[in-house]
Amino acid sequence: MHDPEEPDAVGYGKPPKATQFRKGKSGNPNGRPKRTKNIDSLIERELDRVISVKEGGQEKRLRKREAIVMRLVANALKGDTRSIEYLVKYSRENGAGDPFLVNAEDEQAFKDALKRLSQEGDGAS
Repeated sequence: MHDPEEPDAVGYGKPPKATQFRKGKSGNPNGRPKRTKNIDSLIERELDRVISVKEGGQEKRLRKREAIVMRLVANALKGDTRSIEYLVKYSRENGAGDPFLVNAEDEQAFKDALKRLSQEGDGAS
């Protein structure tokens, strides 16, 4: 067996001194390359950022995605047909049913109202 104190000992886990990394100098100076960010991760990161929003005279701190939903619902309440249609479509696709309807009579009344609103938006009466 060889003496571990021997300065020129070479073997498993002990490469020759000439090929060892120098102290304070990395064997990979540039490091691992950064991953490229795809559009999905960029959008998710941006939607998770917190912003200040005034609601009812008070300032709230919300994520951007929450502020967007608040604006969507507010626009629907103001009668924006696109916002209403989006909310109805989203509810139906996600198994919640139609949030505005109780029975078939309500459904027909809702369809008629949407038709009238879209005709008013087109300039026809």
